[in-house]
Amino acid sequence: MGWFTRAERSEAQIEAEIADELEFHLEQRTRELVDAGMGAEEARAEAERRFGSVERVRKDCRWVQLGERIMLQRIQVALNVVLVVALGVLGLGYWQSNRVMREQLQRLSALLEPRAAALAPQATPAPNPILERFQALKDAPAAVALANELMAYSPQGALDALCDGWQSVRDPKLRIALLDPFMTGGGNASAIEILDLGATDPDAAVREAAFRHLKSYAWQDFSGKPISLYQEWYSRVRRNGVVNALSVSVQAYGSRLGLLRGADLLRELQLLDEIDLAPGSLRGFDSLDTLWRAGPACGRECAKHLLASDDPELQLAGLRFAAHFRIEEDIASLDVLGALATKPWRSTAHAIAACRALAACDQLPLEWYSECTLRLLRLCVEDGSPEVRRDVGKGLLARLWQLPSGTERGAAQWLAWWKENRGQFRADKLLESEDARWLDAR
Repeated sequence: MGWFTRAERSEAQIEAEIADELEFHLEQRTRELVDAGMGAEEARAEAERRFGSVERVRKDCRWVQLGERIMLQRIQVALNVVLVVALGVLGLGYWQSNRVMREQLQRLSALLEPRAAALAPQATPAPNPILERFQALKDAPAAVALANELMAYSPQGALDALCDGWQSVRDPKLRIALLDPFMTGGGNASAIEILDLGATDPDAAVREAAFRHLKSYAWQDFSGKPISLYQEWYSRVRRNGVVNALSVSVQAYGSRLGLLRGADLLRELQLLDEIDLAPGSLRGFDSLDTLWRAGPACGRECAKHLLASDDPELQLAGLRFAAHFRIEEDIASLDVLGALATKPWRSTAHAIAACRALAACDQLPLEWYSECTLRLLRLCVEDGSPEVRRDVGKGLLARLWQLPSGTERGAAQWLAWWKENRGQFRADKLLESEDARWLDAR
């Protein structure tokens, strides 16, 4: 219910009341004139004339009624505004009073806090001997010694200790020295998480050192690449163990080999020469066997593609790549041995790489005394480089001819062997060949 009950009537009700009132007055006057002897119509007209303008009277009455109502509404609005303003003033005063009180309390607290701190008993943090050791490191031998001590911890314990002390070692060279012991002999079980400390280090030299170690776990080189590439790999393998990381990385490496071409492929193939297989071997995971056989983009298919290439550089890369694996007899006899059957050899490097690949076979797909072995014997006499002596002489010919494995033979020893075993090459065309005549002339 409102403050003024008369305001409850609607405008339509007021209009009806005015019309009824006017009609009542006109009818009264008309009745009086009829009683005086006038006709009904004449009496009505005379009553209206004497009454005046009905419409003007209606408007006046309407104004009186509605004007009062409008006035009351305006009074009500004004009172509401006054009430709102009063509440706002009271609220502002309350807020200002609270603000002043808070400021006074803060100033009082600031005055009392130093005294309270001075009176409070000072808690002495418990010493952390390992953290103190990190902080006291002065040279690389001390860093290596500390890392070797941590190696005796559990893998998680060693990782936690390194995480705690890493930032307190200011010299980047000492942080690098801390990493190395955890990577030797197949690496610590937490090696990947430990290397993440170096891979995310603010110093570029520390990051590069970590990336060198990471090649053997990630099977890719993050050096000089966007850090996001490393972060993507790490997010896939972290906390899942070394074997899982190797499995993921080896298969990804095989997929890249299947996609790359040209110089990019050659660079990726060279990476295999820089990878340490010990992290997998220590844990019973054969990384090379996985790469050679796993999936459609396996190393076997990559090797066959490279060995069949007409590009000498790609074929050489294929021979060096195949030398890492125990290749099957069909690839050895068809693809690898074909490189040694080429006349002339594309290069001495091709011959050496082919011998290394053949030496990895369980059964050597070579005739003992053939044109090929004669050419390789001449190479051992003609070229005394360590690669030829190791991969051609000791790795292939000595094994093929069942010579004592402990002896490393140079040109003189192979010439002596030729003179003693020349008759083993029974075919006349071999003994009359250019290679045989060249050996006889020495």
